[in-house]
Formats: sequence, structure tokens, C-alpha cells
Amino acid sequence: MKQNSLNKKRRAYKAQELYNVEMVKEVYGIWEQHKEEVNEVWNRIDEEGRRNLFQAFIKELEQEWSTEFLEITIEKFVRTTLEKVMINICRAYIAGYIVGKDWISFEHLPDFYLYLGDMTASHIKSVWERAKSRGTTFANAFAMVGVKGHSAALATRN
Repeated sequence: MKQNSLNKKRRAYKAQELYNVEMVKEVYGIWEQHKEEVNEVWNRIDEEGRRNLFQAFIKELEQEWSTEFLEITIEKFVRTTLEKVMINICRAYIAGYIVGKDWISFEHLPDFYLYLGDMTASHIKSVWERAKSRGTTFANAFAMVGVKGHSAALATRN
């Protein structure tokens, strides 16, 4: 089991970080079409709920991606990074939500999460030149947040 996890991590660090820009644009297009509803969904999440989403993101990094966990939690970078991470957590949550509403397909999510991961890794590298963060690893953590958005959408289908 541990060997499988190690192999997964090696592949993630060696993988090219390419995502389909058209898929990302489609997610944003659907988001724009349903802007009022998705903004309301996000705005209904209180401070504790947002903190829980952040903790789910951080927990995935801590358990699976120690390099990214360390880099995103270095004290002197937390303030400059936190706002950008929270924006991307919102995006991941809403992407999961719009899949749960059947407005886009699951096939859009890997590209969208990789896009978010790439933006996050690029930001960290712009703040700290020695950073080793990879977008693919952050994409996994954003997927954990997206699952929560998907679950929220399914809960509204009564």
C-alpha cells in the first residue's frame, strides 16, 4: 500500500501539468449562466463552513503531499497565499456544485482542478523562489473540496 502511494507521488511530480483550456472555459461559461445561484450558494456558507473547506484542503495536502503542505503553511507566506487559496477553494466547491446540478459533466473537473492547482503552485513559486509545489498535487486537494460542493448540489435535488 505504501509503495503504491509512493509511486503515485512520483508520477505526480514527473507529470506534465497540462489542462484543456476549453474545458476550463466551459466551466466558467456555465458558472456565468448560473451566476446568481452559485454566488448565493457560496454566500450561504458561513465562516465555519469555509474554515471546514479550507481544513479539508489542508488535510489532503498534509496526508498526501508534504512538500505542498509545508510550502503553503510557511508562516511568512500564509497571508499572501491564503486569499488566493480561498478563492480557488470557492472555485473548486462551485465546480463540484455545478457538476452535481448536471450543468456540466464530471469530465470537466480534472482539467478545472488542475488549472486551479497550477494557479496555486505558480503563486507559491512567485512568492518563494525555492518552492517545489506542483499543480497536480494541489489539484487533488481541490478535488476534495469539489466533492463537498457536489454533495451540496445533490442535497438540493429533493
